[in-house]
Amino acid sequence: MARKFIFAAGLVLIPLIALAARQSAGSAAVGVDAAPTTPSTTPLVQLVGHESKVREREFVLVKTEAEWTALWARHSGTAAGAGALQRHAAPKIDFTRCMVVGCFGGATTNTDGEVALSVSKGKDGVTVRFESSTFQTFSTGKDKGQATTPFGLWVIVRAEGTVTLEQARRGGKGAEVTLTKVHQWN
Repeated sequence: MARKFIFAAGLVLIPLIALAARQSAGSAAVGVDAAPTTPSTTPLVQLVGHESKVREREFVLVKTEAEWTALWARHSGTAAGAGALQRHAAPKIDFTRCMVVGCFGGATTNTDGEVALSVSKGKDGVTVRFESSTFQTFSTGKDKGQATTPFGLWVIVRAEGTVTLEQARRGGKGAEVTLTKVHQWN
């Protein structure tokens, strides 16, 4: 009886171990030169949404409070520090320890945000990987979907060196994820 159990457990565990190894290997970059040298993490804070006042595709790296205040005003469509009791003021960030990396997706359809997948520190800097979060609508005639201006703003630990943004794209159900370098700051 014990022998049958061990054999049956092996039949279950072997495919699970293979799946875990495949998933781990699947997270490696496809078409990207340098792999991160430390395990990846998530951003400290992730701000994601479907409606920004920034209408063109743009990538941002913010290292000061002044830059952040200006960017937040542009993103929210308000004056810097506007509103009663500064209720529309930019969220507070300690720029001595953190920086903000982000993507504004520009005017598009059916995208509810740019979502960070990982943050990895390598020998030359930091790599942030993200993907667009999309949804499907029923569209006929002139209706071509829901108009959106998606964004993703990611607060990460301040780092020296290169900051690289890689965008993940999924080819379809069951297809491999491919990563493309979309921007880099030196």
